[in-house]
Amino acid sequence: MAHHLARLTAVAGLTVLLSSACSGGGPAASAGPAATSTGPPTGPAVPSPTPSTTPPAASTTSTPVTAPPTTVYTPTAPADSPDGAAAALVEAWARANPTQAAATASPAARQALFAVPYPAGGAQARGCTDARTNPGTCTYADLASGRLYEIGVTHLSNGWYVSSVTIEG
Repeated sequence: MAHHLARLTAVAGLTVLLSSACSGGGPAASAGPAATSTGPPTGPAVPSPTPSTTPPAASTTSTPVTAPPTTVYTPTAPADSPDGAAAALVEAWARANPTQAAATASPAARQALFAVPYPAGGAQARGCTDARTNPGTCTYADLASGRLYEIGVTHLSNGWYVSSVTIEG
């Protein structure tokens, strides 16, 4: 048994010597038996993770945004028919009287129509959609220029009013 132990010690010493020489460490400091460690392996130091210095993201809360109340146009003198509402607006336009137009036409409709001059040759009525169609459309034309005025009409419980104007051409 002593022979085996001496042989193992020699092999272990040679292994340490060769290992040290191969890694560029030169000859071993001792030719004695290799030491066995029971602690953690020693080697290059591995840096431990550094704690983050970034503050956590701020929590956000959302507050519902309430839209301002909308104003619904209510005509002061609604017409009995789609044709009547459109004709009242066109008549007020011909007279350059936006106050008169306010009785049967919404602000957006008045603004659109009064933004252009009344045709020198007049505006010819081309008819309206069936009165059962709500909303409907009445068309006027400027024969000299070929421009069309599509007048949107809407029925309320008390009559018809002009809700929009689209100018084409």
